[in-house]
Amino acid sequence: MSLNLKIMTPQGIAFEGEVESLSAPGIDGYFGVLPSHAPMVTAIGMGILKFEKQGDIQYYVISGGVAEVTARETTILADVTKKVAGPDAAEIELEELAFPTPNGR
Repeated sequence: MSLNLKIMTPQGIAFEGEVESLSAPGIDGYFGVLPSHAPMVTAIGMGILKFEKQGDIQYYVISGGVAEVTARETTILADVTKKVAGPDAAEIELEELAFPTPNGR
């Protein structure tokens, strides 16, 4: 069983597809979503969005926004999102997002 995940930013759709599970940063801590999850709406904090798609785990660094969860779909509207190669790259990108260098990156 799977659920549809859509990750959107002001620039457009960053990801859309079927996933088995996901973990996302809420403003009060991380939350997990599985198929048939109870409906909810929550604010998104800065952190790592992780989801499993056909046995492959994908990572995105996200910040700000809102998530709407239903039994069959999760939509994340994020201010910032960036796909990264893995957990180590996610931690580095998250650090850069939290403490940007003087050149703006």
